[in-house]
Amino acid sequence: MNIIETEYLDLELDNNDGSKIFLMDQIIEHFLPTFSREIEEKKNQLNINKEDLDKLRRDVTTGRTQLKDLITQIKKESLMTEIITETKSLIAYDVLYGASKHTVKNILSTLNKQTEEDLTQSLSTVKKLVRENLKK
Repeated sequence: MNIIETEYLDLELDNNDGSKIFLMDQIIEHFLPTFSREIEEKKNQLNINKEDLDKLRRDVTTGRTQLKDLITQIKKESLMTEIITETKSLIAYDVLYGASKHTVKNILSTLNKQTEEDLTQSLSTVKKLVRENLKK
């Protein structure tokens, strides 16, 4: 076995605790720059990862908002299509006259401006007119 000589002093047998502390301080001073550099690199990487995570969260929030808007738009368009289909059936049977014609005209004229709830209400009104007029 080869003995390697270093600049660090060996432990003194008389003051064993003090020598251990002194030796440990020397070892820590020797490796401290290496650990400090690695810790600093890890901190920088952690900060970069946090920034990336925040950016991804913002992107997800934006995407979620856009998706909700698209879903709402699709629901509205579906309701509008159904209203138009029901109205076409009324027109095909030539049963639109008087108050029902006025009601359907008002619904169709404001179709694009209505909210989803209003469209649902309008659809139920048109379906009611279809049931009443086509069962005759």
